[in-house]
Amino acid sequence: MEYLDILTLNPPNSWIDLSEENPQGPITFVRKEWDENPGVLQISVAQYLSEEQPNPNHKDLINLSKEFDSENEFDLMTTESGQCEYGLYGYAEFKNEEFPFVSVWHMTNMKNIVFLTYISTEYQTESDIDEVYDILKNINYLN
Repeated sequence: MEYLDILTLNPPNSWIDLSEENPQGPITFVRKEWDENPGVLQISVAQYLSEEQPNPNHKDLINLSKEFDSENEFDLMTTESGQCEYGLYGYAEFKNEEFPFVSVWHMTNMKNIVFLTYISTEYQTESDIDEVYDILKNINYLN
């Protein structure tokens, strides 16, 4: 699926795209088995429009993801950065009593920045987390 004419996203058939229900909001997906696995995946894009490219590095992307906690009360569990189909990513994982799994991603193709969150009110299995990782790491940009 193409979004905003700048990225493609191909989640498994076990996910439902709810983006049209809130056209002014972020791209939003949930699993079809919402009652069994109530996680929400949301994606927003900051599109490059000015003359100076942002050009963030791995550390910048991790720091952007860690800032999620500046307005919330979560425990930081882990951070990570690396390469993905879109370009570079930085990741931070959080939890608290209400939300036992929160993942925050920032990705860049060295121009646009994609902000992604996956938030669940229930504990996520390793398989659940791997599925979200696969979706996010395979986001690509349109040329």
